Amino acid sequence: MKHTISLMSLKSLISLLLPVLFFSCTEEIIIHTDNSKPVVVIYGELTDEFTHQSVKITWSSPYFDNQPNAGISGAAVKIVSSDDKTYEFFENDTVPGLYESKAKWAIKADITYSLKVEIDSEGDVKTYEASTTILSPIAIDSIAIAPIDIMGYKHYAVNLFGNEPEGEDFYLCKYLVRDSLITTKISQYLMLNDVMFDGQYVDGFTLSFFDSIENWEKVPERMRNQSVYLSPGDKVELQMSRVSKGFFDFVIQCQSEMHGSNPFFGGPPANITTNISNGGVGYFSGYCISRAEAVTP
Repeated sequence: MKHTISLMSLKSLISLLLPVLFFSCTEEIIIHTDNSKPVVVIYGELTDEFTHQSVKITWSSPYFDNQPNAGISGAAVKIVSSDDKTYEFFENDTVPGLYESKAKWAIKADITYSLKVEIDSEGDVKTYEASTTILSPIAIDSIAIAPIDIMGYKHYAVNLFGNEPEGEDFYLCKYLVRDSLITTKISQYLMLNDVMFDGQYVDGFTLSFFDSIENWEKVPERMRNQSVYLSPGDKVELQMSRVSKGFFDFVIQCQSEMHGSNPFFGGPPANITTNISNGGVGYFSGYCISRAEAVTP
């Protein structure tokens, strides 16, 4: 089941108040942004990699708090699958709020996984639930990396080749460069739908651009860490997954909140999609990963 929840960040409220602040300055308005009651944040991405699957459980942070969300310890966490298997989780010894499966396992396509989290907060026990059904993977033939000049700067385009199934689909793309995952945060995820190539053979569709190492000296020092730079011979691996529309919407809305809206004066989304029950926020999802790699020319 998909729910929507009001943002604790008060960004929607601020966007609504902007006309008042600009055009009706006859009365002082004080907005309290540091006393919102924390809510439970549950986030998990299951994959078909044979590994210890994990779920992160934290408290939400105040709007202006730059510290990471505080982990919630002592929760009871388990996942039950539609093929009658139960997976128990334990809390990581060094990372509060990070719960990992006791055994390694991999999800399977067409199976539904149901998450149940019980949290005892000062004697008040609450249960949070969510479920995700795993979609079949996309078939990728290959990727190719091609140099391209953009306004005097050399870049590398990552082009995709493969069959795309008919029907509305949504995709998550992650990258490994030189065997290191460079898309570790939601803000770095590449999300796309199949509007441009639904049911067709994808013949060199450009997914992403990377900077060339030749641009390093041309870029101001303060901006160098904002890009990934490729050198000839670097290995690039694409990890592409079919995901649900709910998870797609969740990531897009989170990215909009983090980066701001377009156009500039457009308000951020009033709600962020969640599939966590009982007033929890975050998202519980799972996906199969299709891989392809290429070497920078």
